[in-house]
Amino acid sequence: MRDTLLLWLAFFGCLLAVFMSFNWLPTMLADAGFDLPTSSRGLLTFNVGAIVAAVLVSWIILFTGSRLPMVIMALGGAGGALALSRMGFDPAAPKLLLLTALALLGGCIVGLQVVLYVLASHVYPTLLRATGVGLSAGIGRVGAVLSSFIGAAALSGFGPVGFYYVVAAAMAVTVIALLLVRRHIPPSAKTGATPAAGT
Repeated sequence: MRDTLLLWLAFFGCLLAVFMSFNWLPTMLADAGFDLPTSSRGLLTFNVGAIVAAVLVSWIILFTGSRLPMVIMALGGAGGALALSRMGFDPAAPKLLLLTALALLGGCIVGLQVVLYVLASHVYPTLLRATGVGLSAGIGRVGAVLSSFIGAAALSGFGPVGFYYVVAAAMAVTVIALLLVRRHIPPSAKTGATPAAGT
């Protein structure tokens, strides 16, 4: 039961951060004065970073287990959001720096969301796996739905700085949840075996 509640918290916090970025990043770039191609490239690099990070971390988990790399990703998401809150979206700044920051942020928060499904599959035994993962994803979707309202309130009340503070807070919640989950995936590369889900 403890790991179930913690997974729900991790899914909620991570999907809140993911969908706040998906929903509001193009608008924030456009409002800052970036042209449409640059705004589109910002969202593209955000997603490319997620793909690369998810594949890389899935491989690392074979050697280290899931706790350390997932916590590092969540910390990276919180730190990346705070860094973006300081950088701001200045059209005069080097675009490569902004795109790199967005790729790293996407890698941390969206990449982590992908790996969360793997962790949830491991936590539950076979008979409960579909229900457990489905409920976790459902709770996460509540965060996704709320992201539209919370993102709008943060932007209207505090601007991009406040927006990224909320993203950082959501990822901080995810960090705490992942640290407290007991049944993380163990390392398996040394034995040549894939970790058995639910064991």
